This record gives sequence, C-alpha cells and structure tokens, in this order.
Amino acid sequence: MAVPFQCMKHAGRVAAWFCPECEAQLCESCVGKGAGLRACPFCGGRLRRPDQRDLRVQQAAQQEDRDARRTAHSVGGTGAAAEFLSVTTYPFRGKGRWILLGGTLLYMLAGIARFAPCLSWMVAGIITGYAMSYLMKIIGTSAGGDDDPPDWPDFAHAFEGIVVPLYRGVACLVVSFLPLVAVYAWSMYFYGSAPAPTVVRVLLVWGAVYMPMALLSVSLWESVAAAGPQKVLPAIARVGVPYLLVAMLLAGILVMYSLLSEGLTKALSMPTASNTVALLIVAGSVILASFSALYFLMVVGRTIGLLYHVYGKRLKWFE
Repeated sequence: MAVPFQCMKHAGRVAAWFCPECEAQLCESCVGKGAGLRACPFCGGRLRRPDQRDLRVQQAAQQEDRDARRTAHSVGGTGAAAEFLSVTTYPFRGKGRWILLGGTLLYMLAGIARFAPCLSWMVAGIITGYAMSYLMKIIGTSAGGDDDPPDWPDFAHAFEGIVVPLYRGVACLVVSFLPLVAVYAWSMYFYGSAPAPTVVRVLLVWGAVYMPMALLSVSLWESVAAAGPQKVLPAIARVGVPYLLVAMLLAGILVMYSLLSEGLTKALSMPTASNTVALLIVAGSVILASFSALYFLMVVGRTIGLLYHVYGKRLKWFE
C-alpha cells in the first residue's frame, strides 16, 4: 500500500495527485475537481493518483509503449486504425461488463419511472445529466491512456455530477448546430420557408464534424468556453484527415444505434398471437434498448477520447 504524502504547496494536506515527470505533489485544491485530463501546473506533465506512485516502472513501460504507438500513428501506420476499430470491445473490458449490467438495470428503472407524469421530466434530466457525466469521464480516461472503462461518476454532489455535465453537453450541441439553427431562422423570417435541403444537409454535416472535437475539448479543459471555434477549429485542422475519418466512424456508430432503435420500435408495434408473446417482446425490447443505449454511449466516449490519446501531440493543448 502506498504511504500518503503531503502537498508541496499546502503543508499538512495529503496530496491527491503527483507528477511522475517533476515529482510535484498536489492536493485536490491545487488541481481542481472534474473528469478531465489533468496537467501539472509546473511542467505540464500528466498527473497521476498517489496509489500509482509505486507503479512507476510499470508506467514507464506503458508510456514507452504508448509513445511507440503514437509514433506509428504519426507516420501513417496501421496502429491508429486498429485502435479505433477496437472501440466495439471497449465496454466489455475490465469492469465494463458489470457497468453494462448495472447500467442496463438503471436505464430500465428510469424508463419505468418516466411513465409517472410528475417524475418524467425530472428523471429524464437526471439520467441525461448522469449519462453525460459518464461520457465525459470516459473521454477523459481514454485520453489519458486507460484501456478499461472507468467506474461510475461520483453521485455525491448533484450539481457537479449532473447539472454541470448536462450544461456542458447542451452547450456543445448548441455550438455545433448553431449555424443550422441560424440559417433556418433567417430563412423562415425573411422568406417564410425552410432553407434548401442541400443547405440543411451541409450544415448537418458541419455540426456532426464539429461536435466530437467540441466534446473532447470541453471534457479535457472542463470549460464550456472550450467548445468555441477558437479552440475547436484549429484542433480539427491540426488532426486533419484522420479526424474526418473518426467523425465518419462516429456517424456510423450513431446510425447503427438509430437503426436498432427503429427496429425495436417496429417490434413493439407488431401484432402478436397472445398477451404472453406481447409481454416477452416488450420486455426484450426494453432490455435491449437499455443495454444498447449504455453500450453505444461507452463506444462513442472511447472513440472521442482516443482522438487525444492518438493525436494529442498534434493538438498541443497542454504543452
């Protein structure tokens, strides 16, 4: 067991983080809270937890392996493609199986609670905020090089665990698709009709390309301001074509989820010979819908987090 050590800036406080690069020892007050990728304020190195202090030899080997993989990625090797294609198995690694099981049950219970008129909006907000919190935690841990899904976010503080992530997620959505909303409003106001379908499609593609980098930026910088074009557009340009391929991969994942959801909706509307069969169809559809919602959320978070893990040197955010 690692021995607790003290913060170098606040005497008497137990350090919650340390920097393997410059040996800095910092408490939570020095670093701040959140699920983003934390950088050392002295050297810019990636901070680690104290219980990882005795694992420096293992970490050095892991870092050497990561540097080798990043080198392969940067020179156009196949490592990047393999890394991103492996996201489909990510939810089943480590504790991921148990997280999927527990999350599926929670989604099912939340779905039942939504039928209560007085609880529907509140439950929907809580579930959405908590899901966004977990999504950003996955993005942060994947960006930091963790290969297994993280534990659930801390639910002790409702504001930081639900409200703030929900606010940040909505901000990313608004900024990403603001051009579409603005053009649509302008066309309706001045011409009394919707904009041309081609314009709508182009702006939808723009939002779909913009949003993954916005989510990555907000998750790591832990600020809504990081979703702005001054941060996102240069990042997209630095990564270049690989980013567009990742955006296409994410679009494909979301299309798969939409097709699955549509199939489940059709299954619920199919006529059945008995009430027992109908009940089995409903139960199976609810279970599969709950499982797939969490599964695809984990896959999307992993894919976005890998953007930094693979192409972090190009982004130059924490240098």
